[in-house]
Amino acid sequence: MSIKSNAKKIGAFVGLAAFAALSQNPSAAVAASDACDESYAGAITTSNGACEVTFLSTPAETFQVPAGVSALQALLVAGGGAGSTGYAGGGGEVKVVDLETAGDVTIHVAAQPAPVNDGEDSFVTQGSTTFTAKGGLGNGVSGNGNPGSSSGFNTGAGGAGGAGGRDTGDNNVGDVGVNPTNMPEFNGGLGLVVKDIAGATLFSDDTDCFGGGGANNGQTSFGDDIQFGWNGVAVCGAGSTVIDPANDTVTIVEATANSGGGAGAHPYDSVGRAGSSGRVVLRYTLAEVTTTAVDGEPKTTLANTGGTLDVVPFIAGLAIVAAGAVALRRRNN
Repeated sequence: MSIKSNAKKIGAFVGLAAFAALSQNPSAAVAASDACDESYAGAITTSNGACEVTFLSTPAETFQVPAGVSALQALLVAGGGAGSTGYAGGGGEVKVVDLETAGDVTIHVAAQPAPVNDGEDSFVTQGSTTFTAKGGLGNGVSGNGNPGSSSGFNTGAGGAGGAGGRDTGDNNVGDVGVNPTNMPEFNGGLGLVVKDIAGATLFSDDTDCFGGGGANNGQTSFGDDIQFGWNGVAVCGAGSTVIDPANDTVTIVEATANSGGGAGAHPYDSVGRAGSSGRVVLRYTLAEVTTTAVDGEPKTTLANTGGTLDVVPFIAGLAIVAAGAVALRRRNN
């Protein structure tokens, strides 16, 4: 093969590389460099293109908003209330709030409360502004004030953060009791699916459900023998109690950690059941990659990291490599 032929091939390679460098898709460049993780250690990229950082406990340090953030929202899930005889815990409040794109954020995540306590609040503070999600109560009232229901056997399946009131049964999710008698008032209140929260634009793909109210139950017994049992349904992380007359058993289903779910009631055990802890999730978007001129040379700037790609030196470097390859080929021939 001739030197001329090799030079043509190398020249074509340099030309293609230069074209690629000049016409590269900026969005692809950001994705390739894993911009979310570069902007904040541990941040993940969600299916809708946002960056996400999840806090399941209160961090020791504030969250420093990365450079180049164009939008920032926080999902707040408060703790669920405790459950006891006759009362299931109310679900913690669930909300999404808008934050400023600059300024450190102090984060407090609701811890799991003691078995007899109301749920803790979750909140974020930025500057002089604090946004709070209220904890569910141990008397069945949800963190945002929805009441628990009542029945002739036990009082109060928990309300849920963001759900409607429980008094009319409008939010019942169906009876699965052992006895076919319909006791929908034993069901826990519905929580909230995150993407359905008004204004939760950065969480548009988040199908998780939080803040369910604890379920209640009822039974009839003859001595130690359970004759009939009614089991309320709990959703969105809330706790419940399953009565099984066939085996004379009562099984406690604890609220799911970090769900904001209220604890389930117990038909006769006065020992309280702890509600769930909460969570705080931050989602943000990064500014588009922009191309500017520095000293007359094109320079591609990554808004999230401040890193740059010098296009002209990059092409020049490729040309030097190509020239060296040609020279080596001539020497070998």
